[in-house]
Amino acid sequence: MTARLSIITRLPAVAVFWRLMVVVWFLFGLFVFFDPNIAAANELKKVALGTTDDYTRLVFTFQDQVNDVVVRRDDVDTVYLDFGEVGDGGVSTGPTDGLITEVTVQMHGPRLSARVLLSTNRFEVRHFLSRDRFSCVLDFKNLATDASTLQPLDNYDQLEKKQIEPLSFNEVVRGLSLFVVDSSGHDPGADLVSKAIIDLSSGRLDEGIEKLNAFKTNYPDHPSADPAWFLLGDAYFAKGLPENFQAATDNWRMALDSFPDSFTAPRAAFMIGEANRLMDFRTDAAGFFKLCAERYPNNHYGSLAILRAADMDLLIGHHQEAKQTLAPLLALGNSSLFGRLALARSGMADYQDTLYSQACETFREVLDIDPAIFQLYPNMLYAIGDSYSYLNRPDLTVLFLEHALNLMPDHPKADVMLARIGNALQSMNRPNDAISFFNIAKDRFPDRDGGLVSQIRLADMGALRAFFSPEQVFDALDRGARQATVRMYDKIIGQASESPLLQLAYLKIGQAQAADGENGEAIRWLRDLVLKYPKGVLMDEAKPILSRAVVNEAQKRYELGQYDQVDRLNSENFSFLEGPDQVRFQRLLAESYQNQGRVEDALNVWKQIEANSPEKRLADQMELVEAALRADKPLEAFSQLKSTFKEFPEASDWVEQKIADVGRILANQSIYGTVDDLLNFRNDPIVTPLT
Repeated sequence: MTARLSIITRLPAVAVFWRLMVVVWFLFGLFVFFDPNIAAANELKKVALGTTDDYTRLVFTFQDQVNDVVVRRDDVDTVYLDFGEVGDGGVSTGPTDGLITEVTVQMHGPRLSARVLLSTNRFEVRHFLSRDRFSCVLDFKNLATDASTLQPLDNYDQLEKKQIEPLSFNEVVRGLSLFVVDSSGHDPGADLVSKAIIDLSSGRLDEGIEKLNAFKTNYPDHPSADPAWFLLGDAYFAKGLPENFQAATDNWRMALDSFPDSFTAPRAAFMIGEANRLMDFRTDAAGFFKLCAERYPNNHYGSLAILRAADMDLLIGHHQEAKQTLAPLLALGNSSLFGRLALARSGMADYQDTLYSQACETFREVLDIDPAIFQLYPNMLYAIGDSYSYLNRPDLTVLFLEHALNLMPDHPKADVMLARIGNALQSMNRPNDAISFFNIAKDRFPDRDGGLVSQIRLADMGALRAFFSPEQVFDALDRGARQATVRMYDKIIGQASESPLLQLAYLKIGQAQAADGENGEAIRWLRDLVLKYPKGVLMDEAKPILSRAVVNEAQKRYELGQYDQVDRLNSENFSFLEGPDQVRFQRLLAESYQNQGRVEDALNVWKQIEANSPEKRLADQMELVEAALRADKPLEAFSQLKSTFKEFPEASDWVEQKIADVGRILANQSIYGTVDDLLNFRNDPIVTPLT
């Protein structure tokens, strides 16, 4: 302090005066701008609500003028407002109606904020300040789609102009027969094709294929070669099975090479991709569909190929590439059916990219324009419902997933849909309905993830009748509700195939047994979990429970005088002990050895306890910090300081001293980014508590 004063006294008097004035103004600024009593001179007076046929108006009125208000809409159904540094005036809530279901006002430090919750996620909001700037006005417009418009229609025939799938085999045969002239024996080639068409129309595929192959071999330059060669590919495709699909694609390719301008060429190019899709050659299928779209950009099959190519991209996981593929159809706009179907797939790309809010916005847009579009792309219902489950909207999750199951009962994710609906109903406080859906998933899909999740949910809910016959229910409860739950999880593990969800069942059993004081059983289940799934996601949760169970069991055996059992626990489970549990166990083990007269073994354990004492660990960690500082390695020293303080917060005085040493070395080495981290750590009130 004396040194600093001596420096000041050597400065000119004017310079000293201005330096003191800077300090005074700085302190005054702190007082003015951070004193909540001064900052909050303006206050909220009231919140009013009014409605018209078109919109709902919410008005926040203040005692004085307000500056710019920040309005932010969240992912689903909430609008947040930040009014700045004004007081709440004692107002904590606002009025509500059918659209606005909740208005809450809250202080966050010196700032006032509000939260507006709406009954739908389909709305528009605009906001502005009144002319005198005393009020903030929000106008909400309800854009919600009536849920009844999502009811499935009876069949596709009710959908005007929505039959966009490729022609069926019978339709192709009937169409091509118009281009083959019956020569009544005057043209053997034409007669052969006519007879082949009769066979194919009657379902005699092998006979028809044989005649078309004979025609292809014997009359390669015949005028009917154009439709006949394409028809041969369709005949092979109609037989099904991968080997026939390969023959179909070979014939279609040959026909395309020979007759690229044929009116049947676009369909053949599309069907090559379709055959590869059905053979599960997704990358090849995507390539052939894109080739078809490129060759025939203004054709029905070219547009359909774009949709199929995007589907393949989505299956492969190329979400952004799918959007690029859809670009030509998206450019058509929503007035085109293909444009709307492309928009729906764009929403699916967002969903698969986990952009759930953006996906729902896109899906809602296309449903508003064409409420029946999901009939042609039903998978969008699953994506919408699943997105809403992540966005914590259980009501909409149930709505859309139930529609999806009605349309697609055999969907590959039907088990997940049932479990999702059960979860949503449970969160809506409808446990009986949730149990019904969990039971359906458990019974229909016992070996799939949705079925296994449902079994775990049923066990959590104590739904004994889902696992035991009526006469077994009371027997299951004989040992108490928690042990009945254990028996349910035991049945899950015994019946289910290997799945990551089995880890949860192991953990649940271990937790329940430990809570019931059945430490031996808890150790058995949790040890199996740790050994079977050493890198499982539940290890952080399972290991502390296992460690405590080992200590508690050792304590029980010690109190019963079963010292040999304490030793057995040591040999089988010592590696599972963590932190303080290890010291507790070692003390019990040392005392057990002493009571057995095994003095030397007891002494060795006491030495281990001393070596692993907190004091010894702290000393070792301090030495690591000092060594890093001596070696001019500040980053290593800082890392070690943080871990030391985490384990030994009582060493804060020493940590503070070493932070200064680390800071000097960092400054000398110009590592300024870490200096900022160091200052943030140093200024943490946990590290330097106020005195």
